Order: sequence, then C-alpha cells, then structure tokens
Amino acid sequence: MTPALPYGLVAQGRWPEAAVELSWTEEPARAAGWADEVETAWQALLREEPTLHDAALAGLRGHLAALDRLSLTLSPSSYRVTVSTHRHFARFAAAYGLSGLGMGIAVAVGVVAEGGLVLARRSQRVFGGRGMWHPAAGHWEPDAHRDAAGKPSPFACARAEMLEELGLEAHELEGLTLIGVQLNPDTAKPELHMTARVGLTVAELSQRQQTARDAHEIDGLLLVRRAQVPQLVEGALGPVTEIGRACAYLHDALDLLC
Repeated sequence: MTPALPYGLVAQGRWPEAAVELSWTEEPARAAGWADEVETAWQALLREEPTLHDAALAGLRGHLAALDRLSLTLSPSSYRVTVSTHRHFARFAAAYGLSGLGMGIAVAVGVVAEGGLVLARRSQRVFGGRGMWHPAAGHWEPDAHRDAAGKPSPFACARAEMLEELGLEAHELEGLTLIGVQLNPDTAKPELHMTARVGLTVAELSQRQQTARDAHEIDGLLLVRRAQVPQLVEGALGPVTEIGRACAYLHDALDLLC
C-alpha cells in the first residue's frame, strides 16, 4: 500500500506542461440556500476587504496521477464562492459537505535559487496567511491565464504570478513543472504545486521582487536549504502556511534542493 502523503497532498510527481491533461465538467448542483449564504458572506467580506474582486476561477473536481501523466477534471468556480466558503469553511462544510464548497484552484510556485527553496512572507495587505512563509502563488483565472494556443492553463497562471509577485519573466523560469496536488487540510482548498529554477541570487531576486507589480503582497524572502526543511515545517523559521509546508516537503522528497 502506498503511504499517505502529508499536508493534504493527494498526488506528487514531476509533470511538465505537456504531461498535464485538462478536462471540464459542469459546476455541481448546489443545495437550496447555498447561493444565498454565499452572497451574504461575500457582501460581508466586501465591507471588510473592499479591494476584493470577483472573477471566474477553475475548480477541481478530480485528478488521476500516473508517472508520466496527470489528468485534472475541472469545473467553473469564482472568487466570490472561493473566499466566502473559505472564510466560513466549518459552517459550509457542516451544512453542505465538502462537495458544497466549490473553491477555485490556486497555483503555488516553489522557486529554486542558489540550490535552495525561496519562500515569501505574506504581507499585512493580503487576504490570508498574513506574516506567514508561503510560496509565491495566485488563483487560476481560466479566462485570463491561457497558453500560446489560447487554452486555459495553470502553467500560464504560474508564469503570470511569477511576473506579478517576483518580477520574473517567463524565459527565466527554468524547468517549470507541476509537482503536486494538495487539498488544504484546514479548508480542503485545492492547490497545484509547481517548481522552477532561476539563475539569480536571492539578493538579486529580492531586488526584482521589490519592483514587481504586486510587491505589496510580500514583505520578505527566505532561502530554505534542504537541511532546513524540517525546521521550516515545524515552524522554527517562523510561521508557515500548510501550503508552504507542502511546498517544502515536495521539493525535499523529489530531490529538488541542495
């Protein structure tokens, strides 16, 4: 029997862009009252965080992992649904079950520089995980994040987030590869984990980050050597998100760090 993966991970491997297959299905049927509860929660969140915006996202309905192929089954979602059910996870899960959440997929990229994993500390200006170590990440908007053929692509999302948060151009991301699928153990939110190498020092990467479009989302970078991964996941290097723990675990388990 294959041992269970930690941190809510449901798959790990090395899948380049050509090895990831996407299929789409309809949004699942929702119970009566669900949409009204989502709208009530969304309006309350807008009063709390007026910079939030709604847009189409891709939700994860299923996955099938093999050594040379990863198949993802997707359905429509939105920021409105994602942040509302995420903020009130316990209530929505109790009332509608995990299938009633409908959260959109986020894409996290573990950047490898100088042989180590670079994580970012989330600033006080972001919606969640403030002050915690976390890979650079963002939600996959299938209408905006498309490949060269015009098809929705999580890899296009990864490239966009690297430019917006770290100031890295697509050609600087060496070996961009999907390495894991995670359902956050706290909220069942789906996360696609990727890795990419960059030929910059951490000091150079920090300078890039400070001039990036979304520089305000990050207030520091941390280089994690392979020997430091246990310290990171235990919280000895500072607060870390479950996504940050999964990112570090994957990079260690797949021998991506020095």
